[in-house]
Amino acid sequence: MTYKEVSPNGHLSATVVAGKTLSYSVARDGFSLIEPSEISMTLSDGIVFGENEKVRKEKKASQGGISNYVPTEANRHTKVMLYMK
Repeated sequence: MTYKEVSPNGHLSATVVAGKTLSYSVARDGFSLIEPSEISMTLSDGIVFGENEKVRKEKKASQGGISNYVPTEANRHTKVMLYMK
């Protein structure tokens, strides 16, 4: 499954792909800043996060800025949280 989010001004985009592996990429104005990169973590008990992942819940929230700052268009963003199995 592929999840893509674009910044409010449309310049930046982040893509997360969850499947056999878990990967992410980042682009600005269509040009790749970070090529698709796999993410994983192996715990001491052998459990591996990042292999055969399934997203069980997706949550998006528009944010009006960072606490202690006055919200402006420059610091507006969308927060996306993917909850894995």
